[in-house]
Amino acid sequence: MGKTPAYILILSMFFFLHINNSGAGTIQDAPGYKGALNEYDYISNSILHQTDYSGQKEDNPEIGGSGQRTAGQVWTDFKNVFRYYIQDSYDIYTAPIRFERRDWLIAGASAALTGILIAFDEQITDEFIRAKDADITGPVIGFADEIESVGHMGKTNRYYFAGLFLGYAFDIKPLTAISAQILETHLIAGGIKNAAILAVGRRRPHEGEGPYKFWDGGTSFPSGHALNVFQVATILSHHSRTPSLSVLYYGLAGIIGVQRVSSESHWPSDVFIAGVLGYVAAKAVIKLHENRKTAITPMVRPESNAMGFRILHTF
Repeated sequence: MGKTPAYILILSMFFFLHINNSGAGTIQDAPGYKGALNEYDYISNSILHQTDYSGQKEDNPEIGGSGQRTAGQVWTDFKNVFRYYIQDSYDIYTAPIRFERRDWLIAGASAALTGILIAFDEQITDEFIRAKDADITGPVIGFADEIESVGHMGKTNRYYFAGLFLGYAFDIKPLTAISAQILETHLIAGGIKNAAILAVGRRRPHEGEGPYKFWDGGTSFPSGHALNVFQVATILSHHSRTPSLSVLYYGLAGIIGVQRVSSESHWPSDVFIAGVLGYVAAKAVIKLHENRKTAITPMVRPESNAMGFRILHTF
């Protein structure tokens, strides 16, 4: 059996999320969606103004202002997207200098658990390899083999970009928010991962040099696949607001993490620290997005064939 294309699983996740949020009507009409406007509009219940190229004001008593946006304003709006990414990257990369006692305790516990796993990496890996032939765990790992490409940025980012474009074009706020947060987290956490790989240089299990071969040009620590799938699971779980879907998303991320060990692509400690980093980075990006006071999003009005941008502002 060939491997399941990454886009099938990704689209399925978005489908489940859509059903959960939309019910019988459109996603904008769903009760859960209405209650989540603070999130999808970047915590905006008070809109300063909302205009598009048609110059028509929306039929909403909270909205004021009208007028056609110039090409210069549109270009400025797009530059703001890049500016937000730079700001978020800076906030996350410099976060340790603002750590409080609780943050250092969590970081220390994660480092300690990683150290314990390193001490037993070889034994745990051997158990995971044997589990591939077991009656119960074998099929699960086999399924993980089919979907592990979900953790490969080169194979999945095109679908997240497509989701971002469609979300903007058709004003599907959850799709826009989810796609944007996944892409931003991938980029920011990916920078941390690449720096760690260069700094640690750990050899992979299949290279046959044991778990203690560090600073030797290896690329095992941390696991990129585990990093990415735990980011996606965290963001989808946050937006779904349903325990059963959270179990599904983290469960899929977990079995992909197991697959990275059973396939001898990574050591267990590589997967563990990547999962922690993916979770923390995703939570940080979500928080930064929700705290942002202004959001500028492209919009399309099919009934009038008008295209423009909507500005949402809190005050």
